[in-house]
Amino acid sequence: MKARIHDLGIDKTTIDTAFSQIKRFKQSTPPKQDPNLPISLETYLPIRVSDANVSTARAFFKEHKDELDILGEKYGVQPRFILALWGIESNYGGHLTGYPVLSVTASLAFESRQPSAYKKEFFAALNILAQARITYDDLRASRTGTMGQIQLTPNMYLSYAQDGNGDGNKDIWNNTLDALASAAAFDAELAALAVKQTFSQWSSL
Repeated sequence: MKARIHDLGIDKTTIDTAFSQIKRFKQSTPPKQDPNLPISLETYLPIRVSDANVSTARAFFKEHKDELDILGEKYGVQPRFILALWGIESNYGGHLTGYPVLSVTASLAFESRQPSAYKKEFFAALNILAQARITYDDLRASRTGTMGQIQLTPNMYLSYAQDGNGDGNKDIWNNTLDALASAAAFDAELAALAVKQTFSQWSSL
């Protein structure tokens, strides 16, 4: 395994540092959906968009309006959508979990029915660590392996994480501007009626 990781261009110091701390994480949990409760707009909205959630969102929108307007202009995304994603994924940064990403993704790769997908996330997490901007202890995730205030997978982090406040870091865990900028940085060219995809293609994206 270490030889394969080294072939991906990850340095020996990063590999040795990571592997000395990785442990089997028994609480790792692949994302699940209750087969008896198909998700539709009618079932989703009452659960996630309650009156209390709407009231909270309005308060956060007012508090962060200047930053949201700047990001909306920069990335071409309506500020209300950035805010909504932030609220749904982590309750505006209030619901963050602190499990070690590498232990979680390694355990999921070992235990899940889709090991190849989680191996890719494990390798991506090692790449994040190798960039030397984030320490092993700061590289934290949920039990499903998603990270930070907008719950990015390690591969998504490598593709979309942004330095929102210009300090040279992409801290989606502790820095609200970095998290919001990363939420806004999706592929805007896909958000057009002219873009045609099959259902399976949209699901993959």
